[in-house]
Amino acid sequence: IAISFRNPSSVTGKRFIEVSPSRLQSIRLFMPENGGWSVTASGTSIPVQERLIRSRLPAFPVELAPGEVRKIYMQVISKNAILLTVRMWQPEDFTAHQRSLDFFNGIQFGAIFLFALYSLLLFFGLRDPVFLLFFILMVSGGFCDVAIQQYGFEFLWPGQEEWNVRSPGVFLALALASAAWLITRFLQIKKYFPILNVAMQSLAIITMIMVPLQLIFAYDRMVPTVVALMFVTIFLSLLATVLAIIKKQRNAKWMLLGFVLLWLASVVRAAHMFGLIPSGLWVDYAQSWTMVLSGSVLAIVMIDRVRQLRLERARVRNALLETQGQYAIQLERDINTRTSELRE
Repeated sequence: IAISFRNPSSVTGKRFIEVSPSRLQSIRLFMPENGGWSVTASGTSIPVQERLIRSRLPAFPVELAPGEVRKIYMQVISKNAILLTVRMWQPEDFTAHQRSLDFFNGIQFGAIFLFALYSLLLFFGLRDPVFLLFFILMVSGGFCDVAIQQYGFEFLWPGQEEWNVRSPGVFLALALASAAWLITRFLQIKKYFPILNVAMQSLAIITMIMVPLQLIFAYDRMVPTVVALMFVTIFLSLLATVLAIIKKQRNAKWMLLGFVLLWLASVVRAAHMFGLIPSGLWVDYAQSWTMVLSGSVLAIVMIDRVRQLRLERARVRNALLETQGQYAIQLERDINTRTSELRE
């Protein structure tokens, strides 16, 4: 890839060239220098700490003399589909942009993992598998986002290039399986739609099998299967929630809204990950807040389930107390009757 640019000002200009998506494996920038070529490398093949610009976003510094015109060449190698977006920044603007992204993404990740922790505590307290499935969905979805945006490569598994490539697919498969099981359990699909239940259970099992397979077989062979499973899961989950709305099941509309937002974020993330859509501010920010909104809606559904479980347990407890009271009364009558008979 050849890129030409010039410095029209009367002072030496320093710029940062950002290349996205950030999951590109190898990016090499060739610039003419002193009759030869200087080569700078970035991408997931280079740990963040060893890059010329320490950033999870691949970027290269370029310095131009006043009025200088320069042509540079870029070589990109990646196991993912390649759809490049190249942006040129003032150094201070690039730093501000990265900090802004980190701030908003930090809010997103904090909210998602807070939802996950809340649901885990509910699971320990109420022993309802729905809360455990919601916990797995939030954690796996959150880590999928962490992996795609290269926070994992920067902080959690630095230098682990192969795992860094495979991790988004692994976490995505976990999220898909937990979502399928969550919907079938929460909306009682087995009771109301037995055929659909068989389809969703089978889909969840197949998706779970893909988790270890992605660690064994070639990445490029597994990606199309995971993407296909994602779209099948989206279709069946939306079908299940729509049918539940028709059956007038409680919270079905909220579930539909929550999963529409969740799948919208997942599709955009996957398309960005596999190079189907370019990077941009709407990609950088919209996905984060879509995930937060989806988690918020589903958290509301979980809170209502807690209330329903408590009401149900209260009804059972009251019914038990009433039964015990009636039994005690009847027992007292029987004792009194027997005592009277013995006296006679």
